[in-house]
Amino acid sequence: MKGKTILVIEKNSSYREEINYALKGAGFDVWETGSSEALFGPLSHLSPDGIVLDGNMTDKTGNFISSKIRKLMHDVPLIVMTENPEELEVVLHLERGADDCMLKPGRPRELVSRMRTLLRRVTNDCAAGEIRISSGLVTNGDIKVNLLNHKVYAEEKELAMSSRERALLTFLVLNQNRLFSRKKLLDAVMEKKEGRSSRMVDALISRIRDKIEPNSRRPVYIKTVRKMGYMMESIPAAGKEG
Repeated sequence: MKGKTILVIEKNSSYREEINYALKGAGFDVWETGSSEALFGPLSHLSPDGIVLDGNMTDKTGNFISSKIRKLMHDVPLIVMTENPEELEVVLHLERGADDCMLKPGRPRELVSRMRTLLRRVTNDCAAGEIRISSGLVTNGDIKVNLLNHKVYAEEKELAMSSRERALLTFLVLNQNRLFSRKKLLDAVMEKKEGRSSRMVDALISRIRDKIEPNSRRPVYIKTVRKMGYMMESIPAAGKEG
């Protein structure tokens, strides 16, 4: 279906290639990843039209991620692929939030047909202010963040960043021109059960500025709003001003 994007989350590269080939052949755009991290933290802002998920995929704590997907993306069609033919396995995936369940190795044309059927059942209007990204790449000025391979670039050079620096920068790039308190920014990069303080945000912002700002003492990307928090300003790409 032209204009529709499917996120494929599959550890097995052979299965992933087969699924991608079938979906692309049917006119879908495809994002692909072998990691469940594509759905957590600031990457929850990714907005696919449908998801094909490896049924064995778990998060860092060993929990299956179907239910997390449903919490993050309430109405996005989700098809789970499983190697277990037992009825209980299928039932469990459906109860965790899947809309449909198929056995591996899948029948590609059937998968495409099932995804099309699910997409016809949902409305595809974006919520106000929701960012939709057709390639998994989001930019601001000379900054580029690849949401699928977790790489960050400034002036076409890849930046070395810690996972929290990258998570916070991604969150800000996805929410340009919006003011966030330090608490909200902490929520974006850390679990509430972790020990944390507002100073952690200040330290992260300082390190990020050192890496992305032309002059970290006079930042143009990440602005401080006194007594309120931080905001990333939208900057035109080089050569596009005026």
